[in-house]
Amino acid sequence: AATTTVKLQRHPLSEKFSLPTSEEERLALASDMQVNGQHQEIILHEGMVLDGWERYMGCLQMGLTPKFKEYTGSNPAAVAFGANAIRRKLSSVQKALFGAKYFLHVSAEGTGGITQKMVARAACCSLQRLNEITQLLRKVDTDEAAARCVATLNTNPDVTTAMLQTMLVDCGIVE
Repeated sequence: AATTTVKLQRHPLSEKFSLPTSEEERLALASDMQVNGQHQEIILHEGMVLDGWERYMGCLQMGLTPKFKEYTGSNPAAVAFGANAIRRKLSSVQKALFGAKYFLHVSAEGTGGITQKMVARAACCSLQRLNEITQLLRKVDTDEAAARCVATLNTNPDVTTAMLQTMLVDCGIVE
């Protein structure tokens, strides 16, 4: 199969609602697609990859022609959130982190009608945990400790509830 000649960019919403993928995981996905084919289409929005970045990179790595589908809906953030936060097997901390990011995104966009309670239900996390992480994310630009905590949450999928609790205390979110 031919390799795609133009490399697409990753949509900012895809980046916002993703977790790091190890080289081992990336190679396993690429190898599986080489043997078994690409089963899920890569979703494009605004000429960028909204969902399926790792599938896209795997296709490029193995010289496969990716299968695409254009997103035609009205809420691309919900697609990126659902693809990464809801459909994946995540820890309760990761679910709350994705939920908080989504809540802040829809609040900033003025998409209206979305409450923290609705997001917590969709993300399968507690409302209290979602609220705590939302407060932490809001402090990132003004508080160095909060920025370090969020950087850890974004890059370490093994953060436990106890570790998060310590971070929240250190940042003054909880006592």
